[in-house]
Amino acid sequence: MFPKEKRPDLPPSMKVKDDRHIFLTIDSSRWIPEVDKAKCVLKMDRLKKKSIEIGSIIDRTLIEEVGFVDQLSTLLHRELKDVNGDNRFVSNAWEKALETREPVYYELVVEVLSTFHFNEHIYRSEDPIKSKCIRFRAARVWVMTSLVKFGVMLGLYTKPQTLSEHFSEYFLRGAVKPVDNFRCATFWATIGRGPYAMSNTKSSSIILPEHRLLHRMLAGTLTLRRTIKKKVSEGDMWLLLLLINRDTFTNLPFILAKMFMDTSESKDPIGSSLIGGQFITIIANKHGLLTQQVKSTLTEVTPMGNLG
Repeated sequence: MFPKEKRPDLPPSMKVKDDRHIFLTIDSSRWIPEVDKAKCVLKMDRLKKKSIEIGSIIDRTLIEEVGFVDQLSTLLHRELKDVNGDNRFVSNAWEKALETREPVYYELVVEVLSTFHFNEHIYRSEDPIKSKCIRFRAARVWVMTSLVKFGVMLGLYTKPQTLSEHFSEYFLRGAVKPVDNFRCATFWATIGRGPYAMSNTKSSSIILPEHRLLHRMLAGTLTLRRTIKKKVSEGDMWLLLLLINRDTFTNLPFILAKMFMDTSESKDPIGSSLIGGQFITIIANKHGLLTQQVKSTLTEVTPMGNLG
């Protein structure tokens, strides 16, 4: 999953001579062409000037107190059934994506997002299960991997799940973008009060409490925005549709890869804070890259909040 490259010995201070953390420097590597290295350097210089947006996840204790645990779990689980209605694959990827709580480290977020690249052309034109369409560097280790293995790194799937007989069917049926005839106003009419106005529709107008909760979970994680979390954007609407409709599957590794690309490519200084830090920590932790020594040199930002 990771390149078979000797992991660099990191100096105890983790600093280079001009007092930059070593994660915030990019050296030549056989895993990245020089032209791409130059792009990463420029992107890193830009991302170092941005703030990191901290998400919020649902307070499980509160959910338990109001007796909503089982209903929420049902809403988030997905089941691939055969023609006889028997389960062939069960996924809790949505649950993992919306309820992930991890510390977020500034240097690691900037490093990964500065070097992250998702090649959609390779994904679509080659084997979507095995093609190595994602590249990034975490804790000085370059990674070239497939979208499926990226999903394992994110904790959305387990390796045994991806090797199961019906996983490929489930994965390939996952939505990656709205269908051409998707209309926010049409969908809003089925879940909300009043007409849909992209810039001013508030989540309080969503009729059912469970749908309002799902929107809050999305707005606190995958569609995170600093100032308008209580408004329902067009991006929120499509993902909310996928969450509410339990007969639909979602390619969450694709969604998160696009999220990483979008947050790192945005040049708009307004509302363009870096997001996804909790997922980046999962990737680094899962493969033993965040040792206690390394963590002691990193800047931990404000912990994730609770959606009460």
